[in-house]
Amino acid sequence: MSDNNSTRRTGYNNHKFSNNFDRIFGTEEDRKKRAIITNAEIKKAASSKSAYIMKPIEPFKSHVDGSIISDRRQLKEHNQRNGVTNSADYSVDFMNQRRNSLGAAQDRTAKKERIEALKQTMRTKGYE
Repeated sequence: MSDNNSTRRTGYNNHKFSNNFDRIFGTEEDRKKRAIITNAEIKKAASSKSAYIMKPIEPFKSHVDGSIISDRRQLKEHNQRNGVTNSADYSVDFMNQRRNSLGAAQDRTAKKERIEALKQTMRTKGYE
């Protein structure tokens, strides 16, 4: 049994605990062999395929219809009802995949069409 008393519990039933310390936690040599988990190992384990719990959203007022949105279900319903989406839905991976699926020429043409449509709308609304 190890004599390292600095790692042992003090207080009630200390003798029984001390007698079983090595059986519970392994010998001093076993404890030294166990590697401390590094940040790199933690990041590797927390890959994009890992499950996680998202924190609740803070309530906010919609810029689209002025409604107060206080949870994710309301946000989803609001987006569907108003035909909008959250910018967070467009990750870098999503945009790269989208860009690759369309052609570069098709992207340029679509961009020109969108710019022209915006200019036309601004002219008709008197913003130009």
